[in-house]
Amino acid sequence: MPAYKRVRLGVAYTFQITSVFANLTAFDNVALPVQRTLTDGRSKGAVRAGVMEALERTGLAGRAGTLAGQLSYGHQRLLEVAMGLALKPRLLILDEPTQGLADSEIDNFITLVREIAKNATVLLIEHNMPVVMQLADRITVFNSGKILAEGRPEQIRANTEVQDAYLGATHG
Repeated sequence: MPAYKRVRLGVAYTFQITSVFANLTAFDNVALPVQRTLTDGRSKGAVRAGVMEALERTGLAGRAGTLAGQLSYGHQRLLEVAMGLALKPRLLILDEPTQGLADSEIDNFITLVREIAKNATVLLIEHNMPVVMQLADRITVFNSGKILAEGRPEQIRANTEVQDAYLGATHG
C-alpha cells in the first residue's frame, strides 16, 4: 500500500535513519504533515497551532525556527516524532527513536510515548532494552529474523534465551 494511503488510514512512521527536510526549519518540517490533517481550509492559525502543539510535546518548541539540518541528531529524531504526531495517527511506528538521544532526553521521550499511547497504538522498534521494558505492554523479540520470544516485559526479562541473546546474562 502506498505511504499516502497508510497515512489516510491513520498510520505514521518514523524512520531509523532520520528523514527530515534539512533545509527547512523545524516548524516547516512539522507544518507539512499538519496541513495534511486539517479540514478547515488550512488557515495559518490552525497550521501554527498544530505545529506548535507537536513541537511542544517533543520539547522542540524553542527550536521551531532552526533549520532541521542544524539540529543535533537526537533533536532530528524528536523532530521526526513531532512530524508523526502532527498526522494525529491511530498507529505510530517508532523505529529506533532513542538512538542519538541523551539520557535526559530519553526520560522525556518515555513520558511522551506514555502520553501518546493514551490515544494511539505505539509500535516501538528499539534496541534500548531499559526503554522497551519501561514502555511495552507486549514484547516480541527477534533474533536473526526469527521470533525468539513473545510476552509481557516480566516474561521477556525472565526468558533465558533472550537473556543470552540480548541481555548478556550467563547461566550456570
